[in-house]
Amino acid sequence: MIHRRTFFKTGIIGAALLGGAYSITSSLKSTPHPDYKFFDKEDLSIMGVFSLVILKGTSIKEEDLPKLLKDIEAAIMGLPPLVQLEVKELMLLFRLRPGRWLLGRNAPWGEASHEDVDAMLNDIKFHSLPIFRGAYAALCELVTASYYANSNSWKGIGYPGPLELSE
Repeated sequence: MIHRRTFFKTGIIGAALLGGAYSITSSLKSTPHPDYKFFDKEDLSIMGVFSLVILKGTSIKEEDLPKLLKDIEAAIMGLPPLVQLEVKELMLLFRLRPGRWLLGRNAPWGEASHEDVDAMLNDIKFHSLPIFRGAYAALCELVTASYYANSNSWKGIGYPGPLELSE
């Protein structure tokens, strides 16, 4: 059982590490993508690989990724600014080598197999630190909510769509 003191220490240490990493690397050049406001090219690569693994077992295909990534970005842009910053910090954790190392990965995510990504997601899903479990939950919620909000995915789960109201 996790104690309150341990929970707060973990939260403070995690926030300090992520905040420090973000402030140090905020000046690093990222490659903006002309079609996205929130994601840059590396974020899109990471989210694309993660999305395919998270949605394993659904009807998603690689050619569906641009629409899904646009939907994920729209969901993020609808969040409060502080939550958007936390998502950006999470993407930074996945992007930077020390963050990848903490997650058991040294090479960039774009080079990872689906099995590698699935293993990493399972590791953070059951991690002893709450910050990693929270990151897993947030990532999965963004991806799955964006996928199932699209009417093209409804057929695969047997949802006929909203009822038509007659007047």
